[in-house]
Amino acid sequence: MTDRQLRDEAMTLFIAGHETTALALSWTWYLLSQHPDVEGKLWAELEAVLGGHPPSVADLPRLTYT
Repeated sequence: MTDRQLRDEAMTLFIAGHETTALALSWTWYLLSQHPDVEGKLWAELEAVLGGHPPSVADLPRLTYT
């Protein structure tokens, strides 16, 4: 593999996923805005489990709704 091909492959790995992530997050925020009951349940669970601290892997088993 040439240096150029290697660079192109690396750029694809770093850049290609940004659009899919942005699209998934956009749809998530849109759908939550259309379903305030679901958004309320989400926020209630986050507040109950996290209590204002940043999430960690240890919190995952208690985040049953999300």
